[in-house]
Amino acid sequence: MCPPIIVYHNRTDAGMFAFAIWDTRDNSLFLARDHLGQKPLFFYWNGDEFLFASEVKGILASGLVKPEIDLDGLWHYVSLRFIPDRYSLFKGVQKLSPGELIVFSKEGVKKKRHLGFRVPKDKMKDEQSASRTYLELLGKAVEARTESDRDVGVFLSGGLDTSANVALAARAADKRIKTFTIGFDDPAFDERPFADIVAKHFNTEHFEYVITGREIDDLPRLVWNLEEPYFELGLFLTYLGLKSAKQEAHLIWLRGYVKVSVMFFLSLAGGLITTAARVFLK
Repeated sequence: MCPPIIVYHNRTDAGMFAFAIWDTRDNSLFLARDHLGQKPLFFYWNGDEFLFASEVKGILASGLVKPEIDLDGLWHYVSLRFIPDRYSLFKGVQKLSPGELIVFSKEGVKKKRHLGFRVPKDKMKDEQSASRTYLELLGKAVEARTESDRDVGVFLSGGLDTSANVALAARAADKRIKTFTIGFDDPAFDERPFADIVAKHFNTEHFEYVITGREIDDLPRLVWNLEEPYFELGLFLTYLGLKSAKQEAHLIWLRGYVKVSVMFFLSLAGGLITTAARVFLK
């Protein structure tokens, strides 16, 4: 029996979550993960023991699972540059897919989807409607993440995606926001001048961290936390940004590669300038 917790059924604005509930009525275990898979949830099931944790390290710490490489998971990583859901780098350990729930009971393990994406029935008919709708949705997402009694921190590179984050966060927040930039001594790679322009325009409390090369000492700790290969060229910079920002802000809002992709396609349709103008000039 599933507990009456699926109040988010068919909703895609439920936020990020991964949780487990033990149902004492029939001694069943209920697990669920958000529709984007932002929160990790791993499990192991060999027909006798069922283990779950938010990190693979938690499962391995049980002593019931031998840490062996899953060659299928490794093959997928080499082929796709990421390890798909259902797989991990450890034999027998799986990820619960985004938007899935799983029930473990005396009858075994059952999985099904509880959240997904719906294709809108009404399609955008023109550039103005598309850019207006996109800005509205982006603004709502930003506003939801600035609703906090703690300081709000935004990564700022000076690019279109992070600058849009800052613009909308500054508009939505009821106090001055904090921005964080990673820089380099080499001007060819340094984005600090562009970030500084945006920070001054929106009157943010701006912080900069300059890469010196000594940060490579933190690489083993980053790998230990990742638990499996992760192909992301800017991952180490994100880690350093979080580390430096931790001293100043409790809530950190990460960069938005998805927005970059969306804005790229808008540019192909001629809507990028319109959307950018709406973000920055209003």
